[in-house]
Amino acid sequence: ILILSEDLPLKAINRMKELDVLKYINPEIKITSETKYLFKEVTNSFAVEVLFLEKKIDRWLINILAFVDSLVLDDIIKICIRFKFDKNIVHKIRIIKENEKKIMNYLDKIKLKNSLIYKGLYHMPIEGILFYFARSKSIRVRQRIHAYISSLIKMKVGISGNDLKSLGVKPGPAYKDIFRMILYDKLDGIIKTKDDEINFVKKLYALKT
Repeated sequence: ILILSEDLPLKAINRMKELDVLKYINPEIKITSETKYLFKEVTNSFAVEVLFLEKKIDRWLINILAFVDSLVLDDIIKICIRFKFDKNIVHKIRIIKENEKKIMNYLDKIKLKNSLIYKGLYHMPIEGILFYFARSKSIRVRQRIHAYISSLIKMKVGISGNDLKSLGVKPGPAYKDIFRMILYDKLDGIIKTKDDEINFVKKLYALKT
Protein backbone atom coordinates (compact mmCIF):
# COMPACT_ATOMS: atom_id res chain seq x y z
CA ILE A 1 0.00 0.00 0.00
CA LEU A 2 2.85 2.37 0.79
CA ILE A 3 4.52 1.63 -2.54
CA LEU A 4 1.27 2.06 -4.44
CA SER A 5 0.58 5.36 -2.66
CA GLU A 6 3.70 6.93 -4.14
CA ASP A 7 3.55 9.37 -7.05
CA LEU A 8 5.64 7.02 -9.21
CA PRO A 9 5.21 3.48 -7.85
CA LEU A 10 6.51 1.78 -10.99
CA LYS A 11 10.14 2.23 -9.99
CA ALA A 12 9.65 0.15 -6.83
CA ILE A 13 7.50 -2.39 -8.69
CA ASN A 14 10.21 -2.83 -11.34
CA ARG A 15 12.67 -3.44 -8.51
CA MET A 16 10.33 -6.08 -7.09
CA LYS A 17 10.29 -7.68 -10.52
CA GLU A 18 14.12 -7.70 -10.67
CA LEU A 19 14.25 -9.36 -7.25
CA ASP A 20 11.68 -11.94 -8.43
CA VAL A 21 9.31 -11.31 -5.53
CA LEU A 22 6.16 -10.55 -7.53
CA LYS A 23 5.46 -14.30 -7.63
CA TYR A 24 4.79 -14.20 -3.87
CA ILE A 25 1.90 -11.84 -4.55
CA ASN A 26 0.67 -13.80 -7.56
CA PRO A 27 2.75 -15.77 -10.10
CA GLU A 28 0.56 -14.51 -12.95
CA ILE A 29 1.32 -10.83 -12.41
CA LYS A 30 3.17 -9.49 -15.43
CA ILE A 31 4.87 -6.10 -15.73
CA THR A 32 4.63 -5.58 -19.47
CA SER A 33 4.91 -2.50 -21.67
CA GLU A 34 1.12 -2.26 -21.44
CA THR A 35 1.32 -2.30 -17.63
CA LYS A 36 3.91 0.46 -17.68
CA TYR A 37 1.77 2.50 -20.06
CA LEU A 38 -1.24 2.05 -17.75
CA PHE A 39 0.74 3.24 -14.71
CA LYS A 40 1.83 6.29 -16.68
CA GLU A 41 -1.77 7.06 -17.63
CA VAL A 42 -2.92 6.61 -14.02
CA THR A 43 -0.28 9.15 -12.94
CA ASN A 44 -1.31 11.59 -15.67
CA SER A 45 -5.03 11.27 -15.00
CA PHE A 46 -4.50 11.62 -11.26
CA ALA A 47 -2.47 14.81 -11.75
CA VAL A 48 -5.20 16.44 -13.86
CA GLU A 49 -8.60 15.01 -12.95
CA VAL A 50 -8.14 15.07 -9.17
CA LEU A 51 -7.88 18.86 -9.35
CA PHE A 52 -11.64 18.91 -10.00
CA LEU A 53 -12.55 16.67 -7.06
CA GLU A 54 -13.24 17.74 -3.51
CA LYS A 55 -13.34 14.33 -1.84
CA LYS A 56 -10.30 12.35 -0.69
CA ILE A 57 -9.05 9.77 -3.18
CA ASP A 58 -7.30 6.50 -2.30
CA ARG A 59 -4.48 6.79 -4.84
CA TRP A 60 -3.07 3.37 -4.03
CA LEU A 61 -6.41 1.79 -4.94
CA ILE A 62 -6.16 3.14 -8.50
CA ASN A 63 -2.55 1.93 -8.73
CA ILE A 64 -3.36 -1.56 -7.50
CA LEU A 65 -5.99 -1.84 -10.20
CA ALA A 66 -3.24 -1.10 -12.72
CA PHE A 67 -0.86 -3.51 -10.95
CA VAL A 68 -3.27 -6.47 -11.14
CA ASP A 69 -4.84 -5.54 -14.47
CA SER A 70 -3.65 -8.76 -16.13
CA LEU A 71 -5.37 -10.96 -13.54
CA VAL A 72 -8.92 -12.33 -13.48
CA LEU A 73 -11.23 -11.01 -10.77
CA ASP A 74 -11.10 -14.17 -8.61
CA ASP A 75 -7.29 -13.93 -8.36
CA ILE A 76 -7.49 -10.23 -7.55
CA ILE A 77 -9.93 -10.90 -4.71
CA LYS A 78 -7.68 -13.68 -3.37
CA ILE A 79 -4.80 -11.21 -3.17
CA CYS A 80 -7.02 -8.74 -1.32
CA ILE A 81 -8.08 -11.36 1.20
CA ARG A 82 -4.56 -12.76 1.70
CA PHE A 83 -3.17 -9.29 2.37
CA LYS A 84 -6.10 -8.55 4.68
CA PHE A 85 -7.39 -5.49 2.83
CA ASP A 86 -10.30 -3.67 4.43
CA LYS A 87 -13.67 -5.14 3.42
CA ASN A 88 -14.77 -1.79 1.96
CA ILE A 89 -11.69 -1.77 -0.29
CA VAL A 90 -12.36 -5.34 -1.45
CA HIS A 91 -15.97 -4.36 -2.20
CA LYS A 92 -14.82 -1.35 -4.22
CA ILE A 93 -12.35 -3.40 -6.24
CA ARG A 94 -15.00 -6.02 -6.99
CA ILE A 95 -17.51 -3.40 -8.19
CA ILE A 96 -14.91 -1.60 -10.31
CA LYS A 97 -13.67 -4.75 -12.04
CA GLU A 98 -17.08 -6.37 -12.48
CA ASN A 99 -18.45 -3.28 -14.23
CA GLU A 100 -15.35 -2.26 -16.19
CA LYS A 101 -16.27 -3.56 -19.65
CA LYS A 102 -19.94 -2.68 -19.32
CA ILE A 103 -19.26 0.94 -18.36
CA MET A 104 -16.49 1.38 -20.94
CA ASN A 105 -18.84 0.19 -23.70
CA TYR A 106 -21.70 2.29 -22.33
CA LEU A 107 -19.61 5.47 -22.33
CA ASP A 108 -18.41 4.80 -25.86
CA LYS A 109 -21.90 5.05 -27.37
CA ILE A 110 -22.16 7.65 -30.13
CA LYS A 111 -25.04 9.55 -28.53
CA LEU A 112 -25.22 9.91 -24.76
CA LYS A 113 -26.89 12.76 -22.90
CA ASN A 114 -25.25 14.22 -19.81
CA SER A 115 -27.95 12.70 -17.61
CA LEU A 116 -27.12 9.25 -18.98
CA ILE A 117 -23.39 9.77 -18.36
CA TYR A 118 -24.30 10.74 -14.80
CA LYS A 119 -26.53 7.69 -14.34
CA GLY A 120 -23.80 5.40 -15.63
CA LEU A 121 -21.12 6.67 -13.26
CA TYR A 122 -22.82 8.05 -10.16
CA HIS A 123 -22.84 4.79 -8.17
CA MET A 124 -19.24 3.87 -9.06
CA PRO A 125 -16.34 4.53 -6.63
CA ILE A 126 -14.45 7.61 -7.83
CA GLU A 127 -11.20 5.59 -7.83
CA GLY A 128 -12.79 3.25 -10.36
CA ILE A 129 -13.86 6.15 -12.57
CA LEU A 130 -10.31 7.52 -12.54
CA PHE A 131 -9.01 4.05 -13.38
CA TYR A 132 -11.45 3.80 -16.30
CA PHE A 133 -10.17 7.16 -17.54
CA ALA A 134 -6.58 5.89 -17.48
CA ARG A 135 -7.53 2.47 -18.85
CA SER A 136 -9.53 3.65 -21.83
CA LYS A 137 -7.93 4.53 -25.15
CA SER A 138 -11.19 5.96 -26.46
CA ILE A 139 -11.23 9.76 -26.69
CA ARG A 140 -15.02 9.70 -26.39
CA VAL A 141 -14.92 7.73 -23.12
CA ARG A 142 -12.24 10.00 -21.69
CA GLN A 143 -14.11 13.15 -22.63
CA ARG A 144 -17.26 11.89 -20.94
CA ILE A 145 -15.46 10.86 -17.77
CA HIS A 146 -13.74 14.26 -17.70
CA ALA A 147 -17.13 15.97 -18.12
CA TYR A 148 -18.52 13.93 -15.24
CA ILE A 149 -15.61 14.67 -12.91
CA SER A 150 -15.21 18.34 -13.81
CA SER A 151 -18.87 19.40 -13.89
CA LEU A 152 -21.67 16.81 -13.92
CA ILE A 153 -20.86 15.37 -10.49
CA LYS A 154 -21.13 18.88 -9.01
CA MET A 155 -24.57 19.70 -10.39
CA LYS A 156 -27.11 20.35 -7.62
CA VAL A 157 -30.84 20.93 -7.45
CA GLY A 158 -31.76 24.46 -6.33
CA ILE A 159 -35.11 23.87 -4.67
CA SER A 160 -35.49 22.24 -1.27
CA GLY A 161 -38.03 20.10 0.51
CA ASN A 162 -39.51 23.26 2.03
CA ASP A 163 -40.01 24.67 -1.47
CA LEU A 164 -41.90 21.54 -2.48
CA LYS A 165 -43.99 21.71 0.66
CA SER A 166 -44.86 25.34 0.01
CA LEU A 167 -45.94 24.34 -3.50
CA GLY A 168 -48.38 21.90 -1.96
CA VAL A 169 -46.48 18.68 -2.61
CA LYS A 170 -47.15 16.23 0.21
CA PRO A 171 -43.88 15.14 1.95
CA GLY A 172 -42.80 11.61 1.16
CA PRO A 173 -40.82 9.42 -1.24
CA ALA A 174 -42.04 11.58 -4.16
CA TYR A 175 -39.59 14.30 -3.10
CA LYS A 176 -36.62 12.14 -4.04
CA ASP A 177 -38.15 11.35 -7.43
CA ILE A 178 -38.84 15.03 -8.12
CA PHE A 179 -35.29 16.05 -7.19
CA ARG A 180 -33.90 13.32 -9.43
CA MET A 181 -36.04 14.37 -12.43
CA ILE A 182 -35.03 18.01 -11.95
CA LEU A 183 -31.36 17.07 -11.69
CA TYR A 184 -31.46 15.06 -14.92
CA ASP A 185 -33.12 17.95 -16.76
CA LYS A 186 -30.52 20.36 -15.37
CA LEU A 187 -27.73 18.08 -16.56
CA ASP A 188 -29.26 18.09 -20.04
CA GLY A 189 -29.73 21.87 -20.06
CA ILE A 190 -33.53 21.70 -20.11
CA ILE A 191 -33.78 23.33 -16.67
CA LYS A 192 -31.43 26.24 -15.97
CA THR A 193 -32.70 28.31 -13.04
CA LYS A 194 -34.50 27.82 -9.75
CA ASP A 195 -37.60 29.39 -11.33
CA ASP A 196 -37.40 26.71 -14.01
CA GLU A 197 -37.33 24.08 -11.27
CA ILE A 198 -40.40 25.56 -9.58
CA ASN A 199 -42.26 25.73 -12.88
CA PHE A 200 -41.32 22.10 -13.53
CA VAL A 201 -42.90 21.05 -10.23
CA LYS A 202 -46.01 23.16 -10.89
CA LYS A 203 -46.42 21.59 -14.30
CA LEU A 204 -45.77 18.11 -12.92
CA TYR A 205 -48.54 18.47 -10.35
CA ALA A 206 -50.67 20.91 -12.36
CA LEU A 207 -50.43 23.41 -9.51
CA LYS A 208 -51.80 26.88 -9.89
CA THR A 209 -49.34 29.80 -9.98
